[in-house]
Amino acid sequence: MKTLLGISVLFCFIQLTYAQTNCTGSPDRLITYGCRAFTACKNETYVNVECPPGQVVDTERILCDDPENVPPPCGGNRNCTEREDGGYPDYFTNCTSFYICLNGVNRGTGFCPGDLVYDDDRDLCDRPDNVCEPCGNKPAGSCAPTVPFTGSTVTTEEVSTIPPIYRNCTGKPDGYYPDLENSCAAYFTCAGQVISGFYECPGGLVFDPEDEICDWNYDTCPPCGSGAAKEPGYCKNCTAIPDGLYPDLDDSCSGAYRCQFDTMKYRGFCPSGSVYDPERFSCNNNTEDVCPPCYTGAGTPPERCPTEAPTEVPIDSNSTNPDRNCTGRPDGYYPDLTLGCRWFFTCENELTTGQYECASDLVFDPEDQTCDRVESTCGPCGTGSAQAPGYCKNCTGVPNGLYADLEDSCSGSYTCQFELMRSRTVCPSGSVYDPERQACTEDTEDVCPPCYNGSGSPPARCPTEAPSGVDNLKHREIDFV
Repeated sequence: MKTLLGISVLFCFIQLTYAQTNCTGSPDRLITYGCRAFTACKNETYVNVECPPGQVVDTERILCDDPENVPPPCGGNRNCTEREDGGYPDYFTNCTSFYICLNGVNRGTGFCPGDLVYDDDRDLCDRPDNVCEPCGNKPAGSCAPTVPFTGSTVTTEEVSTIPPIYRNCTGKPDGYYPDLENSCAAYFTCAGQVISGFYECPGGLVFDPEDEICDWNYDTCPPCGSGAAKEPGYCKNCTAIPDGLYPDLDDSCSGAYRCQFDTMKYRGFCPSGSVYDPERFSCNNNTEDVCPPCYTGAGTPPERCPTEAPTEVPIDSNSTNPDRNCTGRPDGYYPDLTLGCRWFFTCENELTTGQYECASDLVFDPEDQTCDRVESTCGPCGTGSAQAPGYCKNCTGVPNGLYADLEDSCSGSYTCQFELMRSRTVCPSGSVYDPERQACTEDTEDVCPPCYNGSGSPPARCPTEAPSGVDNLKHREIDFV
């Protein structure tokens, strides 16, 4: 499977705006660069160049050109024409680097840290002994394309010689995290609670944990940047703040923000004239129907509002209840099935850290991770009667994984996690879901079973047996609705 989850992190498309440098008397030289833009002194003149689409920076000639005409780190013979979006190993560097294809265009190069090589099947860097030929040492015959991803086994010592403090993936969901020890000039990836990669941002940039890209210091909130270019009050201080979603009390609950591991991971704003309701996790135009601390009405708060703020629940209070046990669960929010999903609880580092009650007429929706109406929520928490026919899928007794929608001719896919439907994807009209590539395609002849319905044989790339579901335990963040 090719994924763009981390591509924006590796190659931000930037318009450089540094103050001009005096190039009088200077030889031709680069000042700052990414693979899509650069500033330089050329012919004693300061230039600020963004490459045309399809071209990359040639750091030796200080110009933009087609990737096949440009040496590493930005170029090489890496043709993306008709290639699926995603990362591909660079065989010219013995797979110690990889290049990114997006919409048929080469978007640049990423580098594996230390002695690691790029694993094309899992889209990450790992030890050669864990990677299939030709990039690694594992015989190709032992590498089944449908083996579930179980996370890298790379240790922190293999990707950094600096003693790790913040570079610790224990208890962290799979994803990208800033290197706070290095002022966010680098970032690392976690997979299966093990560090799986370490990357440096291009010169002058820092990693932005909110947008998950390398960006300018002034466009990035603290602790990674100054946030000077942000609107006043946009950036929120999450240092030593427990992970969670918080109303913006500094601006009369005009929005909300999410703290995660001491950084602001998300920022949302309510439409004009509405305020954020911390009980419903959503904006409300009726300012009288909002719970404290955001209630500013003339009377008393709605009866549905709790009389006290939600309190933490000790882990031993529910350790014997499998529906409220966080062992083996990624950090996040989960419905309490024993109470009809009227309550939900939080898991952090496999410990239950909180329990909350939805408003009287709502239940917790594990797909959208909000309290919502029963008719808008799929089973087992709701009826799903307001959803389109066939939208809701039954995950009871189904192993965790990503599945094709076989009931509707592979018109999409869905993810089951802990017997709950956690995500739902519907393909665009005229396309079908390919369970091998885990993506929608308009070419119905280039789809693997059980979704293949062509007139001949399935593509040669397809496994001889249908996959039984691909492990997909990545926790889904609560989106601001």
